[in-house]
Amino acid sequence: MLFASDPDFREKSKTSIAKKILNTGAPLSWIYIGLKNGTMYSYPGKSTYVKNYDPRERPWYKKALAKKHSIIWSEPYQCAASAKIVIACTKCVFDVNNNFIGVVGMDISLDYIQKHLFNVQDGGVREYLLNSKGRIVLSSDFEYKRAKTDNRDVMVENQFPFKKEFLEAVAHEKVIFEAEMNGAGYIFALHRIPSLGYYYIEQMRMQKHL
Repeated sequence: MLFASDPDFREKSKTSIAKKILNTGAPLSWIYIGLKNGTMYSYPGKSTYVKNYDPRERPWYKKALAKKHSIIWSEPYQCAASAKIVIACTKCVFDVNNNFIGVVGMDISLDYIQKHLFNVQDGGVREYLLNSKGRIVLSSDFEYKRAKTDNRDVMVENQFPFKKEFLEAVAHEKVIFEAEMNGAGYIFALHRIPSLGYYYIEQMRMQKHL
């Protein structure tokens, strides 16, 4: 799955792919399964789990368990193993008799998404990922080491400065909207990402004409 997670890996040797994953990362940070008895398996393998680590107590496990037959995308949270901010995609798994086995998941790091989704070179353009409530999931200047988390290790998301205008644009299904702040005018382009319910935003400052 790691090898298939990036189109750049296609038709390349496993050795060159492994080297690239080590140097620049891959869309998937970890693939793992937490079993109902508390056993945890992950790939790539690591020995950084604390002795009392219990996957059943983690947010990704609990949320998947609450909706047993759905694919769940988590809120961004701090990975206990890597300390990075990740989004987990999880789903419950069952045996042939439909008995619950555990929760399988994979983590996608926000810094990888930032590097590969946010690629506008113009210094006057800011990029964001917003959730449906108008809070910032990811921005051009995101640094996971500076991200704040709550007592559940979930990332504390800042409010988008133009939340009102954003929500109005979403309500009216606009792809472009404008806003002003401190005497400056801005124009925004937005695109909804259906699988996550997030919105990709590009913000540009409008030039004044004499």
